[in-house]
Amino acid sequence: MRITNLTYAINKIRRHPLTKDHKWKALKRYLRWQVGSRLVPGKVAVDWIKPSKLLLAPGMWGSTMNLYVGLQDFEQMAFLLHLLRPGSLFIDAGANVGTYTILSSAVVGAHSIAIEPVPTTFTNLMDNLQVNAIADKVTPLNVGLAENKGARRFSSGDDTRNRVLLEDNTGSPAIQVPVTSLDEILDGKEPTAIKMDVEGYETAVIAGATRSLDNESLLALVVELNGHGAVYGYDESHLQRRLVDFGFQPCRYAPFERRLSFSASDRKPTGNIIYVRQSKQDEVADRIKQAPRFTLWDISL
Repeated sequence: MRITNLTYAINKIRRHPLTKDHKWKALKRYLRWQVGSRLVPGKVAVDWIKPSKLLLAPGMWGSTMNLYVGLQDFEQMAFLLHLLRPGSLFIDAGANVGTYTILSSAVVGAHSIAIEPVPTTFTNLMDNLQVNAIADKVTPLNVGLAENKGARRFSSGDDTRNRVLLEDNTGSPAIQVPVTSLDEILDGKEPTAIKMDVEGYETAVIAGATRSLDNESLLALVVELNGHGAVYGYDESHLQRRLVDFGFQPCRYAPFERRLSFSASDRKPTGNIIYVRQSKQDEVADRIKQAPRFTLWDISL
């Protein structure tokens, strides 16, 4: 696992748009963290995109990548930075320790609903809210998401890869977690954007979000589609077609140019996909062009 994580980190540093011209600086940050974090007990608050901080500890490989490369999910994180406003409502479905929530509420000043099912990870999320002094802007929910109310078994020791477990899965430490639907959580609310990273369970979560997806206030989604849905018998190409039926178009985002380019909706989805409501494409384009600039290290976005 250590070799796998090292290889992943080095490849990410080599190829990332924010570090490709500053590889040695990024490698120094990586080495400094690998050594320094083992000398200091507990969590360490590090400066992130101004004025935010990230509270990190060894083993949080899903969030420490932001320390090395700036924005782990460059296109998607930058897109939300440029799309959201202080009056927006952002939904962080599968929040983990809250990196997307920090961007939306600590950096942009939007309100967020951060949904994280695993109690130990939820504790890390709450610590990040405290260190960024954004408790008044964030509603944290320690629940899982599904088609409707109930309970599901979740893994609990896989960092960003904690997920719903199938009934015949006995190999992972498991906990029972209450679940609800996005429609239940968002009843009467006006979300601007939803980020969804639920480790392959996206199809079930979307099934419980039909009213939310129909809400014209919802301008965009960021959805992780990495093929993990196959574990549950889901075809993510079908999920993409469902999102298109709701009026959303997959697209790519060029953060430095602040330019959206729309993709063919029948192309096989892979990675973290941005979906923009087709009827609001001009509004979204205007919002991202007019957004203020954000500073990370000596880079302006």
